[in-house]
Amino acid sequence: SPMKRARRALLLGIAVALLGACGGGLRSRAAPLVSYVLHAPAAEAVAAKTTPAIRKPLDYAVTVLPPAVEPGLADDGVALVTGDSRLDRFAASRWPDTVPRLVSALAVRTLRNSGAIATINDAAAPFTADFLLRINVSNFEAHYTGAHADGAEAPVVQVRFECAIARRSDRTVIASFIAESSETASENRMGGVIAAFDRATQSALTQLRRQTLQTLAAQAARTP
Repeated sequence: SPMKRARRALLLGIAVALLGACGGGLRSRAAPLVSYVLHAPAAEAVAAKTTPAIRKPLDYAVTVLPPAVEPGLADDGVALVTGDSRLDRFAASRWPDTVPRLVSALAVRTLRNSGAIATINDAAAPFTADFLLRINVSNFEAHYTGAHADGAEAPVVQVRFECAIARRSDRTVIASFIAESSETASENRMGGVIAAFDRATQSALTQLRRQTLQTLAAQAARTP
């Protein structure tokens, strides 16, 4: 009957309105997911400062292999470690890519910015290389002294890259070194934590660049 149809329409309208109100409330309470970027060290006259033997770009091609990471660091989460050794992630925060891909891209950009090596590629490039650079990311997290991150003192960000350079022709390792840095966040808020990640990462990458250039300059000096 018209009365029953009107009643069903009214009940359906109320149900839809209630569902819409519930969905809107849930969306409004959910914290938005934020992606944070890190930066490669600024280009500088690295050759003149750290490797006097380099007067022009070294005629080498270097491939940065996909980095290895310690267990728990393979995704795109911004990792933290509490005082009771619990590995966790900052809520609603992530890197723009997984940690291995993020570190690889930053390392490639850092070496290219030096202008001291003729060719720098990542492993996806279909080119041959004279040397291979392998990076193991053993630390890439914010460390808290207490058992909880909320309301705690500002954390210390630790970044550690264990690196090896090998000749592609025979896979012989010609140099291995560690590039690492620790930076205390200015405050226990994401802005301060990410800024500490940026400083520590840039410092470690600057060390990686210096050690790589020194190693390849030494190889060039020994080549007739």
